[in-house]
Amino acid sequence: MGDSGSFYDVYSCFYDGTQWSSLIPLTDDSTLINFRPKINSRYNHPIVVWERGVEFSQHDIYYSEYLSGAWQFPQPITTDLGHDCNPEITSGIDPNDTYGSWVVWQSDRDGNHELYSTGYDTFNVCHRLTFCDSADIVPNPLFFLAVIQDNGPTCTAFSTNRNGNADIYTHFAYWGGADTVVPVDTDPADDIMSVMTGGNMYIWVLWQSDRNGEWDIYGSNMFVGGVEESNACDFKAAANLTIDPNPFREITTIKFQVPSTKSQTNINFQISLKIYDVSGKLVRSFNLASDFLSLASTFFWNGTDINGKRLPQGVYFVRLENQSEALTEKVVLIK
Repeated sequence: MGDSGSFYDVYSCFYDGTQWSSLIPLTDDSTLINFRPKINSRYNHPIVVWERGVEFSQHDIYYSEYLSGAWQFPQPITTDLGHDCNPEITSGIDPNDTYGSWVVWQSDRDGNHELYSTGYDTFNVCHRLTFCDSADIVPNPLFFLAVIQDNGPTCTAFSTNRNGNADIYTHFAYWGGADTVVPVDTDPADDIMSVMTGGNMYIWVLWQSDRNGEWDIYGSNMFVGGVEESNACDFKAAANLTIDPNPFREITTIKFQVPSTKSQTNINFQISLKIYDVSGKLVRSFNLASDFLSLASTFFWNGTDINGKRLPQGVYFVRLENQSEALTEKVVLIK
């Protein structure tokens, strides 16, 4: 962000492996200020969101994408009469970045400060995330893939004074289910400026707190491996997944047997076996297809990744899944 006379504009530059490029403007305003830019990726290209408006007056949220070697003309996400501010953007976390983006921001359009979000990869759709007569401020969203589902919700950490002082809460927007607000920390001190990171297994929230008389950094994590979205069949209840030995040094045997269900009889159904590390990174993947009434199989895993490289000792998660459900077991690799 740069100061152009009495107005602020948004600039960018990139690193080519040797040096930083010259400044590239995203905005060139003579009447509005542009500030609080946040950057992420959308389908393998950069995207920036920021706050734009008249100083001490109404603000809106804008975005621009870097396409075909140039930043595109800024487009509005909000155009209402409320004060829309503090934007954040999150995108898919898979290696190929095949997922789109969400934008989350704070707005007083309904009389008090609440959190709002775009739809999944649809910036002309607006959803209200929080419903409380308080100030819900400074959102920080994360898109994650829970370990036993193929797609996942957005999770947003934010500071709120709904308890009379600033506390940290998270909002989970589950696809096809009810939204959930979960407190992270409700200490009587002021807890503010939350940030998030995470993957297939854990979500981490970090924030700033004055509970000890000075501002320190605190953190908390949540294991999300137990998140499920569907009970469409009895796969999980009937499946049998065993790992032996566990812990193991050189090799372990992974066995499973999946009886058929009514929905699987006489059709070709997909079974996959995946192994994740504790950060949620996929390290091995085995895909199977069968049109038999039952599927029994045995795998021998020697603790290597998909490239045959020996993985470090630690905890790993074996996930057996079909189209709608999954079963996860922990395995420990030791030296």
